[in-house]
Amino acid sequence: MAGVRGEEVAVVEHLVKEYESYEISGFVPMTGFGLYALFTVLGEKLGKYERRVVRALDNVSFTVKEGEVVGVLGPNGSGKTTLLKILAGLTMPTRGRVEVAGLDVVKDHERLPRLVTYVPGLAAVNLFVRPEMTVEWNLRRFADLAGIPREAVRDAMELVELAEDAHRRVYELSTGKLARLAIAFGLVKRSPLYLMDEPFTGISPEVKVKLLELVRRLAREQGSSILYATHILGEAEQVCDRVIILYQGRVIADDSPGNLAKELELMESVEVEVRLVEEAGRLVGSLAERADRVLRVEVEEDVLKLTVATRSSRDFVQYAVERVHAGGNKLLYVRVREPTLEDVYLALLSKERAAEEKLFERPRVCYIFTGGG
Repeated sequence: MAGVRGEEVAVVEHLVKEYESYEISGFVPMTGFGLYALFTVLGEKLGKYERRVVRALDNVSFTVKEGEVVGVLGPNGSGKTTLLKILAGLTMPTRGRVEVAGLDVVKDHERLPRLVTYVPGLAAVNLFVRPEMTVEWNLRRFADLAGIPREAVRDAMELVELAEDAHRRVYELSTGKLARLAIAFGLVKRSPLYLMDEPFTGISPEVKVKLLELVRRLAREQGSSILYATHILGEAEQVCDRVIILYQGRVIADDSPGNLAKELELMESVEVEVRLVEEAGRLVGSLAERADRVLRVEVEEDVLKLTVATRSSRDFVQYAVERVHAGGNKLLYVRVREPTLEDVYLALLSKERAAEEKLFERPRVCYIFTGGG
């Protein structure tokens, strides 16, 4: 990853976002301030109604530096989209401090659109384009409305490799090129902060690789900061300098995947393939003694495939090479796999869920009735 610069583009401190939920006896809870009057009337006519507060974001704090790509990860309902919408000024926080380039998202709300570009997923792109019009026409209309010189349109199309499609109608574009168009809208504006909300869902893997490189170039060449919300961990691992992991509205991790793996003491895995001369069980037993855990053992004819987990792959590999050769066997290959972002993510979620289960445990009570009368 490219090195990040020192200026803080976004600052979030103790951010809380709450929604109101209303429930009437016998009805499923629903949210929405527009339904308040309806629920009040129904509550009076049909009986008791109850107001509840749902906390979508709970004391969230972090910063984003200039030129930094930060992944926002978490299960569905963890608060990813809500967070991005607050930074974009599309919804207001309940409390807390949120600043973009020194401007408060509440006090300076009207100036915020000049500093932030929200890039939604493909489904939302179709809501603000005229599909029967050309690529260039749509981008020029956007530039005119935003008061941006039209020269920026040509630059944006060239950067996302849409210049040859300038005169094609939007409905003729493939999903990959439609995703490029979504990024082009952001490039026309040239903001210090880009908010990308699942921008490449539904894109083929080969096209996605090129689009993710575009995201890196946006940060590297323009110095823009990017908050990249996704549920696809491979995307985040490829494009992000660090990741923020949300769980039930709380930040449970904020660091690079490598640092998080070290903090969690996640183990590396080592896969060894050997052409056997000695008995398989004997060799497996020797190697297993030097590993923390055996993950897989497979023997096909005279070939052993062994995968282990270890805290020191270097020491294990050195011993494995010596031990395999000492037994007269032939080492076919050794592969070391470091903990991935998926390993980190699953370990953190497992830790949180285990803590929840412990928190909500209730002691079992046994009632004993004796005698009578």
